[in-house]
Amino acid sequence: MPSQSARFYGAALAEGCIKVGVLASILSVAIILICLCLALSGSGDDGASGEHEVSRKLRAISPEYIVLDDIYLPLPDGTTTQVDQIVVSIYGVFVIEAKDYSGWIFGNESQRQWTQTLHIGWGDTEKHHFQNPIRQNWRHIYALSDLLNLPRRYFHNVIAFSSRAEFRTLMPDNVMYSRHLRAYIKSFDVPLLSEAGVERTVAAIRRWANSVTAEQREAHVDNLIRRHDPKCLSVAVAEGKLKCVKCGARMVLRHRKSDGKPFYGCSRFPACRSVIPA
Repeated sequence: MPSQSARFYGAALAEGCIKVGVLASILSVAIILICLCLALSGSGDDGASGEHEVSRKLRAISPEYIVLDDIYLPLPDGTTTQVDQIVVSIYGVFVIEAKDYSGWIFGNESQRQWTQTLHIGWGDTEKHHFQNPIRQNWRHIYALSDLLNLPRRYFHNVIAFSSRAEFRTLMPDNVMYSRHLRAYIKSFDVPLLSEAGVERTVAAIRRWANSVTAEQREAHVDNLIRRHDPKCLSVAVAEGKLKCVKCGARMVLRHRKSDGKPFYGCSRFPACRSVIPA
């Protein structure tokens, strides 16, 4: 028959094993939850953070650089094009295409499409293709050059990716992380415009942007929907590029309570109830 001390140590050992088992279970659940959170955060792009990341970087630039955000410009065919940021200085007009992508980014200047690879947990990946942003941004530059009657050599094509992205191929000099944007812009030191020319250029851009009507903005969204399949449209929403035609706020993905079907709704809901079918 075991002694009292043996029974005591046996009970203590059993209690310790139970505690260790409970702690191990809690730790396992915590690890699973952390992995799920990481997977969810990596599988989508928050338009709000990326939309403002470039703006925040540019706001700290020297005052001789004039920053214009989220500019809609009319095109000769009656449609519009949207430019994320335009920076005007005596060193030229910097036209910036901001990409709020996470994950790995593959591409080069000559490819028509680039690839985004997302890690969605447990070793799985998900790939998305998107238009070469350098080519995409040339359309903006052509529009600005025509509207402003300025030579295209006065324009700089700049692509800025979110800090959550990771380049996996060698990128051209004008493709960078947003944290390098200010240094890149300030590396240009050959004057192209006079100070009066800068003022005229900024005034003209604002005048053209103010000429875009609400109907044209709505048509711009319709064109996005017609041009892109649902997956590409969801990327545009994730980038914060799809805007509410009523108030100009971001459109975000939502689901109907009645049947769970997705739609794009204004981020200012319930103040604004604008919706777009998904």
